[in-house]
Amino acid sequence: MNASYLSRLFKEQFGEKFNDFVTQVRVEKAVELLKGTEETVNEIAAAVGYTHTLTFIRVFKKVMGNTPGNYRKDMA
Repeated sequence: MNASYLSRLFKEQFGEKFNDFVTQVRVEKAVELLKGTEETVNEIAAAVGYTHTLTFIRVFKKVMGNTPGNYRKDMA
């Protein structure tokens, strides 16, 4: 079974792309960590599976409308 076929099956079953699902799970976990820990954005990015912090920041901002650092500041 190749990745493209598996992705198509996932979308048929759950109504969303696999990559979108994974992104949502990662961002939800990042929000938990931003609220509940003092870990740095770099540490949180790594904890939720991003190798590059800038990619994490870009994705987080796209999903949440704010950067992780500003999101944390706004929560205070």
